[in-house]
Amino acid sequence: MKRLKLQNIFCFISLLFIMSCCIFYGTRFIKLFIENKKVEIAEENSLIKVVKENNEDNELLKPINGTTYFTGKSDNNYVMYSNILWRIIKLNDDNSVTMISDKAVTSLAFGEAKKIDESVIYKWLNNSTEEYSGILENALNKPTEYLQKDISCNDVLDELSNNPCKEEVNDSYISLLSVIDYLNIGSKDSYLNNKEYYYLNNTNSKSQAWYVTDSGTTSLT
Repeated sequence: MKRLKLQNIFCFISLLFIMSCCIFYGTRFIKLFIENKKVEIAEENSLIKVVKENNEDNELLKPINGTTYFTGKSDNNYVMYSNILWRIIKLNDDNSVTMISDKAVTSLAFGEAKKIDESVIYKWLNNSTEEYSGILENALNKPTEYLQKDISCNDVLDELSNNPCKEEVNDSYISLLSVIDYLNIGSKDSYLNNKEYYYLNNTNSKSQAWYVTDSGTTSLT
């Protein structure tokens, strides 16, 4: 009788264990299925679907350090948004794209700031509590609806490097192009060489800002 009771207890515990496993793994399966379905739906209704379909055989759209870039002299990456012509520079894992304006949208100086997010340019690009901030953001068509917070690289770089970013910031809709992206895309031998001067999103340890010259080379202020 005692042995029978022990056997019943063992069977009961085993049943509970099996049920717990089924619930745990079943819940995870359902969660993953729903998440994947959301990704499929998002991609089905997004710009990235069109971009991928139009660039299936484009050898200039290629992965570099885990990110898919339009490189070199790519010419199939134009987007018109808010009456500004943009170039898609990379495709992101969350089915979003990162773009840069085809031409410089301002000629403002960097200013005396030691950090990008304290510079005159950054304040001109993005809304803040400061007066006259966010001139560009306010000029864009429904930025909070069509855009998402950008992941920008704020690494301090004393020399040019396309190593993976160490300090990523995700707090604004608009940022400057990073040194890393500029190098990965092809620097002066790419579509980013538009014969204009423009700042990049990184400084060195002396708080000097990196920028691109009208010949496509990089330099420090």
